[in-house]
Amino acid sequence: MCASDFVLIDLWSQRDAVTVYGHGKSSTGTLAWIAKYGSVKPVATPYGNDSYSYIFVSVQGISRAFRLTDNNDLYIFNPYQ
Repeated sequence: MCASDFVLIDLWSQRDAVTVYGHGKSSTGTLAWIAKYGSVKPVATPYGNDSYSYIFVSVQGISRAFRLTDNNDLYIFNPYQ
C-alpha cells in the first residue's frame, strides 16, 4: 500500500500506520497531514502556552485526542485507560 492509498479514519486503531506515514515530518507538517483526513483542533493544557494537545475528528466522525512529543512523534491518548 502506498501513501496515496492510505485513508486515516481512527488514530488509535491505525496508530502503527500513522507512525510510519507521519515519521520525519515537522510538527506543522504532521498536523497538516492529519488535517487532510478530518479536522484538527488544538486544546490548551495546564502545562503552559507551548503545550497543546489536539482533537482529531475524521470525516467519518471518529474523534481521538493526541499530542506531539518533543521530537515531533505522535502520542495518541489511549481510549481504554
